Amino acid sequence: DSFFERGFAALRDLDIRGCPQLTNGLFALLMESCFNLRSLNLAQNTALTKVAILKTFSKDMPLPFKKLRILNISGCFSLQEIRLQVPKLQHFLASDCSTLSEIQLTGATSLKTLDLRNAESLSLSTFENLIQNHSHTLTKVQTEGAKNIPVITNDPESQYQLAEMYALGQGVKQNLRTAIEWYRKAAEKGHEASKTLYEVCERFLKGK
Repeated sequence: DSFFERGFAALRDLDIRGCPQLTNGLFALLMESCFNLRSLNLAQNTALTKVAILKTFSKDMPLPFKKLRILNISGCFSLQEIRLQVPKLQHFLASDCSTLSEIQLTGATSLKTLDLRNAESLSLSTFENLIQNHSHTLTKVQTEGAKNIPVITNDPESQYQLAEMYALGQGVKQNLRTAIEWYRKAAEKGHEASKTLYEVCERFLKGK
């Protein structure tokens, strides 16, 4: 107990990957003192099933990390739920989290990287929320090997296909603004069809 009573407010980077003794309760207790983290590496922690403020008689609450920019939970194959308050999060790395089904990133406004490779349990609705909420800032999305959600790589053709899905409502809820964001990203990488469609959609929204 004396270890957790120490002050960790000055801690900026924490790497505790591959720690089999790191349980949900132990992690939540540790994080109460590490609220100024900029980067957190939890990769390969197989005992973790939840990353949140644990509640016994009510719904778990988002764990606050107001300065966190990088979170790596890759290889946490027992992890099912993650609820965080992360207004400055830029990179969310969650490859090989085969049982992860719930992702809540409250307040995130600058997410750039979303790595969901081999996400076998993530629902389409959760994925859609992530894409629509962060389309304007995302620059890299990877979902190779995932089930239930579109396969996306970081190449412009894949980004074009994602834009088409949202433009036409194919397999996802139609959302023209989300489509435009992905046409724009593909166009910036030289995708010719995306350039044309981006311009057409922009004119449509402006009523021209």
